[in-house]
Amino acid sequence: MNMMKNNSISSDIEAKKLLNFSIKFSYSLLYNGAEVYRVEDSINRICKSFENIKAVNTFALSNMVIISFVYNGTNYTTMRRVNDSGKNLEKIALLNELSRNIVSGNVDIDGAFKELKNIKNKNSYNNLTIILLVTISAPFLAFIFGGTLGDFIPASLAMLVEMSFLTYVEKLKLPSFLTIFLSASTVTLFTMTMSRIIHIQNVSSIIIAGIIPLFPGIQITNSMRDILSGDILSGVIGIMSAIFTAVSIAIGVVLMLRIFG
Repeated sequence: MNMMKNNSISSDIEAKKLLNFSIKFSYSLLYNGAEVYRVEDSINRICKSFENIKAVNTFALSNMVIISFVYNGTNYTTMRRVNDSGKNLEKIALLNELSRNIVSGNVDIDGAFKELKNIKNKNSYNNLTIILLVTISAPFLAFIFGGTLGDFIPASLAMLVEMSFLTYVEKLKLPSFLTIFLSASTVTLFTMTMSRIIHIQNVSSIIIAGIIPLFPGIQITNSMRDILSGDILSGVIGIMSAIFTAVSIAIGVVLMLRIFG
């Protein structure tokens, strides 16, 4: 059976299989940081590529997606919540390529499930590599915000401690705002403690460099694109989440600065 090449659904089982694939596909897009309009457009194109699938509707928010369509007079509907996220632009590109192959008929539904599983299990950079790469970037970030050559080593040490701590805390599955708060507090605490031991020319530049990786840049960008695309609700939710993240960072930094006077 090669359902996709015929662009047709021939049984209830195949309709349910398409629905199951669609919700998993949309979940993967949202989880990896795709914009809401990209999720809705991809699912609509996939489902509408079947000539006997009618009334396709996709409603997505930053943390939820609902999909429905009609086949043979029966309405099929499913939904999925996205309680966590992990930004991975490479996987979004692979998912986009998979959707295009499905629509063009180059991949059948069973093959699509296999490709989706391969994309999900695709290894990203390991934690050690991420920590080392971000640590290398720290001195240059500090320099942008007024640091000097003398701040290069302290900035690297502060970032190394922060990223190591962040990697550990993420394994505990704490609420995202608490994770951000603890990470911002850690880099500030370490930097202030280090400034009491060795001479640091510009403490603030090191702290700023340390909290830059915590800012939700992709989320803000996606939220603005959602608003400009007409998805006001999703955009506002994303902006509010970004604001709470920024507040968590600010509280973590200010609290540690208050403690050190």
